[in-house]
Amino acid sequence: MTKDSHFETKVIEISDLGENYIYLALARPEGFAYLPGQYTFIIMNDKQGEHRAYYSIASSPNQHDRLEFCVTRTNNIRQKQFYSQLSAGAKVIVGAPASANLANATLGPAVIAFAGGSGIAPIRSILNALQETNITLVYGCRHGAERPFHKEFATKSETDRGFVYKSCADQVNNSDALEGKVTDFIEEVFQKEAHYLLCGPKPMLEALESRLINKGIDKTQIHYDGF
Repeated sequence: MTKDSHFETKVIEISDLGENYIYLALARPEGFAYLPGQYTFIIMNDKQGEHRAYYSIASSPNQHDRLEFCVTRTNNIRQKQFYSQLSAGAKVIVGAPASANLANATLGPAVIAFAGGSGIAPIRSILNALQETNITLVYGCRHGAERPFHKEFATKSETDRGFVYKSCADQVNNSDALEGKVTDFIEEVFQKEAHYLLCGPKPMLEALESRLINKGIDKTQIHYDGF
């Protein structure tokens, strides 16, 4: 650990997840204890000084060797330069984990998660940490060809009877994604007693919450984080 609760680590893997996302895996620093659904920041140093970029952690605490992230590509010049120069073995400084709404959620034996875009990161962290829980995941994005962790979830849905996975996209792009938005699948996956995890753009969250409440879901059953 470095000063001010910063941790020095190194890149294990960095790769493209389509045109819009980057998969980043860092060696998990000693003493980096976190809860599923928490976030941290990565310090980027350049000629202009220090810059911090905040990301939800996509891995689960039971992954002892690495921290995983789903990084959204942005138009931020400093971030573009940082990731264009980053490679395996490079040293990176990350901040101490911080709590978010989803990290504090108390869940029941049935969980239904709706994620949009890079909102899949904290949802993945939480779902992979759950045990003895029936899980349904509905993931939505703009392009069917770009679904972070899609193969992982699809494989799990084939091997785990307690895990149901549906993915949808505005533009299917010759993929196996279903056409539509996550809100289109509420009726199909709805369970009165389930707890609902929501993460994605604010309009998506507002639409999901409104429809779930209209269907009789109590607010205490709905847990969300947005961006």
